Amino acid sequence: MLWLAGQECCRVYNNGTVTTSIPASSSVVYQISVPPEATRFKYSSTHASSVVVRLEQGTLPGTTGTQHLISSGANSSLNQPLSTAVWPWQPNQTCYVRFVNSAATAQAITFTLNGKNAPTEDEDNDRLPDAWELQYFGTTAYGPTQDNDKDGANNLAEWAFNLNPTRPDIAALTPGTGTAGLPVAGLTGSPGNQHLTIEFIRRKNVALTYTVQFANSPAGASFLSAVNAPTVTPIDASWERVIVDDNVTTGDQAIRFGRVRVTAP
Repeated sequence: MLWLAGQECCRVYNNGTVTTSIPASSSVVYQISVPPEATRFKYSSTHASSVVVRLEQGTLPGTTGTQHLISSGANSSLNQPLSTAVWPWQPNQTCYVRFVNSAATAQAITFTLNGKNAPTEDEDNDRLPDAWELQYFGTTAYGPTQDNDKDGANNLAEWAFNLNPTRPDIAALTPGTGTAGLPVAGLTGSPGNQHLTIEFIRRKNVALTYTVQFANSPAGASFLSAVNAPTVTPIDASWERVIVDDNVTTGDQAIRFGRVRVTAP
């Protein structure tokens, strides 16, 4: 979170932005609350060379002297991993940033905080969280379309549906109780008027899009997004259960196909 003089400016540690004017020969101080789950401190800023960004963990930075970070030149930025094993740059801490303007006129600054946690940190930009890659592979060298365990599910699907990408564990989700597995299909309704149902688990608060689609044919071009709204049930802080019913019944179409498309930006 990013705060200014006790007033809330931005609600999130990830993608919080503030734009302000620093008075001539003066400074402005902000407080940054780094959450316990944070793994990386990232910011970018747009400002003149007469503005210096001074950042300190735990105490207020001064207008002069040493600091944990002192910018140099215009338009400064920082990409700093966080760890509980070293000081500074730790999660679950309060940081303070002071914008110091040495010019004789007021200067503008735009400061964007883009902190990361384990589900969102992706420094190699391959659409897989670095922490997940390191947990299973010990490296970030593998991509989302690879199938390291050769079980038919690529790494993006393994992450999206809580599977182990190093073990050929491909299996359908257990309806109602399962917390890992590929989407499962079933039929609901009375005989002659049944409809296809797709159930799957979905990650919360990540840059993934899960799209349920139905079709009369398994050909890719014939699939259309589901019409009916999903039923969503929370599982825990990271996962939720999603059930989507097809709007076409067996009385109208004897054979139907369903799938869940997972895409990442």
